[in-house]
Amino acid sequence: MRRRKSLFDEINRMLEKIDEELERTIRTLYMSDFLGEESKFGEEEERPDHDFFDEEDKYRLIVMLPGCEKEDINVEAGDNWIRIQATAQIDSSQRRYFLYRTFPCKIDSDRIRARYKNGVLELEIPKMQPSGRRIRIE
Repeated sequence: MRRRKSLFDEINRMLEKIDEELERTIRTLYMSDFLGEESKFGEEEERPDHDFFDEEDKYRLIVMLPGCEKEDINVEAGDNWIRIQATAQIDSSQRRYFLYRTFPCKIDSDRIRARYKNGVLELEIPKMQPSGRRIRIE
């Protein structure tokens, strides 16, 4: 029996499209500064295959970076985004990867855990706990 698409499936599909558009915009506007180069991000850069899991208290992001060495991977994070840039030497050619991902809530970038093994980068990205307080009514 085929599973019926839910509203959440549609929202996730739309968020993925927004992420792709943001990634393309960032490549065009900002990557020359990020890479310290004068030219814009070129056609040889590619978005790596990746899986994204939204768990109760964290996100998990698994990124396939074949041919990369740990030292050639750069991961940066902000309040609700993460950026991964990596280079790989495969045979006689160089491959560059770029992934920019936003999250629907703030992340705790100080507690992100990253592991790299056999071409797979796994990130555990803790969600920020919502802060709030009860308001006393007078």
